[in-house]
Amino acid sequence: MDETEKIIKDILSQRLDTPDHYTKAIKNVFYKNNNYYESYKFIKVAAIICLCLTLTGGIVFAAKDYLKDFLYNYFGLDKGIDIAIQNGYIENTDMDYIPSAVTVDGEKFVIGTKITDFLMDDMNLSVHFDFEFADNLKETINLNALNNVELIDLIVTDEKNRIIFNNNRNSFENFCEENNLQYKFNEYNENYMNNGFNNFIALKNGNQIVFTYNMYTYDKYPKSQKLNFHFKQIKLQATQTLNDKQDTIILDGNWNISVDVPEQMYNRKSISYKVISCSNSNFDITTSTLYDTRFEFGAVISNIEKPDENKLLDFEPLSGTETSDVVEEHNNQLLKLLDEWRPIQESYIVNQHGQKFEVSNSPSKRENGNFVENNKFDYYTTFELTKYEATDTLTVTILFKDTPVIIELQKM
Repeated sequence: MDETEKIIKDILSQRLDTPDHYTKAIKNVFYKNNNYYESYKFIKVAAIICLCLTLTGGIVFAAKDYLKDFLYNYFGLDKGIDIAIQNGYIENTDMDYIPSAVTVDGEKFVIGTKITDFLMDDMNLSVHFDFEFADNLKETINLNALNNVELIDLIVTDEKNRIIFNNNRNSFENFCEENNLQYKFNEYNENYMNNGFNNFIALKNGNQIVFTYNMYTYDKYPKSQKLNFHFKQIKLQATQTLNDKQDTIILDGNWNISVDVPEQMYNRKSISYKVISCSNSNFDITTSTLYDTRFEFGAVISNIEKPDENKLLDFEPLSGTETSDVVEEHNNQLLKLLDEWRPIQESYIVNQHGQKFEVSNSPSKRENGNFVENNKFDYYTTFELTKYEATDTLTVTILFKDTPVIIELQKM
């Protein structure tokens, strides 16, 4: 894939509705393109897009906010996950707190931790951690001020010693040494998953804190039957001080939690659909697969001219001193250039009952939109349709260059 196309796609695919999100989007793309970020192309494309966004004081093109309704969503993900949970695709552990002693300002305290429930499929591992802090710890740490919890060295493994999740070199190397595994940090394989994650505090109630941890893989999670969660460090962060002098406190302890994965999760299966008809002969449907929590759809579109990347690279950013009219016209021109790289404006899927399902807004969704050759566009997306609302036939509608393309699918 051309690097400029990848840069544009990666920036546009992220949550971009505040200045902080512009910064995070650029950082994420830096990580993804770490062999490319110093080049002139990357710096200029990123600068053009982010500067134009910042100058307008708001978003100039649509980007879904996957956390906008997190207070109403079980794990803060998409409707597909919620519907699966409502239909029983969730495991409640009913376990007791696992205690560990910690020392704060020379005093010893006990913090209990347990997993209340979790969900695992091919892409997602979502967990609710429940922390119970000792009553006297509240006299040392202002838990009411807490706004973030981080499990610094969390490592998640399964019954076959596969590394399901990890982003800490020390815990990774310790696990590999203890289990005689010859893996290298950040060199992923079928037994060492490449992951992203997001997290937030779901509940604060006195000395109890429930913490949501969403992990998602860029590969495919194995069908694990047991999950082991191990961490020794909990970072507490606040916008104000947690005690007399600190807004960040790291608690050192030792927590080991194991859970059994239910059969419906480790024995998960997909359902394929075949194409009955398509209103545009240039669409070659490559994927139409239904899972417990989502529907994945892919197509390669032929006979579409690849845009001239030099038009975007030559597009000069504003200085910041222009009038609002000049800014608006400038951004309209930028939008026209960006639209050439995004020929698909909208997609949705409808079942036999007339229910409509949008493209997923989960951070774990699989998606793609690239020009793979001069006259081909590779499109891949994830819908919020699950096994629980799917019907024998489905209709996919794709708004392609302002023209709807209708694709009829039938369960195989």
